[in-house]
Order: sequence, then structure tokens, then C-alpha cells
Amino acid sequence: MRKKQGCDAASAAPLHVLMLPGLDGTGSMSTPLLSALQAHGLTTQAIALPAQGGQDYATLARWLWPQLPRHPFILLAESFSGPLAVELAARQPAALRGLVLAATFARRPVPLPAAGAALLSPAWPVPPVAMLARLLLGRWRTGEHVDAARCVGSGSSDHVAAARRSDPAGGRTRIAAADRGAGAVPAGGS
Repeated sequence: MRKKQGCDAASAAPLHVLMLPGLDGTGSMSTPLLSALQAHGLTTQAIALPAQGGQDYATLARWLWPQLPRHPFILLAESFSGPLAVELAARQPAALRGLVLAATFARRPVPLPAAGAALLSPAWPVPPVAMLARLLLGRWRTGEHVDAARCVGSGSSDHVAAARRSDPAGGRTRIAAADRGAGAVPAGGS
């Protein structure tokens, strides 16, 4: 029997990709990627991060945990959500079949304490969208990408983004070494 493209081998049902967005928290920049995955037979969903309440990884992980699918899924995390996805995966959700980290990190990329980074952020304003798109996307950028980045930038809340950038945990997830099958230690008390 031949396995269908984009299907879980155990059930022949389409695999589900759950996307956690970058710093803006909306997932709107990932629409073309999710559409391409759907075109290949996968089902997709992007979960927008909450704009209210705590914005640290532990709080966001507690908020996301009950929203994880009960059916087989792949967790795809972009940028800011990388450490969040690692933390969720470390809890070993029963239906998780894979973890994909895209343009992200498992720890704060600059070894600066969160307080130090918060102090420096006013000194480094966000560059204009066109320049940012050129730096981040290089030759792959399109007018559509630049327009989408403008929409995200104008719709996102500065205080929410600042709170996410200054996670007191420093972007470190609480993962136990999977030594001798010990698995992962639940994070955040779940």
C-alpha cells in the first residue's frame, strides 16, 4: 500500500501543522507558507498569541497547552516562538509527531540579560520596513513581503512586542536531558 503524500502513516489522515508565530504574534506573515503546505495535502492552523496578559514564555506555554490538538500534529515555530515550541514539545504532548523550528533560537541569541536588552532597545530603533525586509529576506523579498511586513508593523502593539522581547527567563526553556529514557520534565507546573 502506498502512503499518501502529507499523511500520517498510522492513520492515512492528513498531517496537521500547528504554526506558532513570530514576535508580532499574529501569524499573518506565514499565510503563504501555510497555503503551500495545504497545497501539498497538509492541514494547517496558526494560533495567534494573546495580546493581553503575561507575554513571557512560561505564561504563553500555559495559555497554549490546552489548545494543542488531540490528533496527530507537527508543531512549527517561527522566530520568537522557537523557545515556546521547545518548551511545549518537552512536555511530550501525546499527539505531537514532530517539531520544526524556522528562523529561530532555543536560547536568547545575544547573551545579554533581559534587563540589559530592555535598556538597549531604545538606542536601537526598528529600521524602516523596506530596509528590514532587505536585511531579513535578501534577494527573496517581494513587494508582497514588504507590504505584509508593513501591515504587521502597523497592527502590532509596541508594548506587547517589548514585553515579549524582555522575557525574564531569557528565552531559556526548562528541558531535562533525555538521559536513559527519562524524557522531559513538565515546565510551568503542567
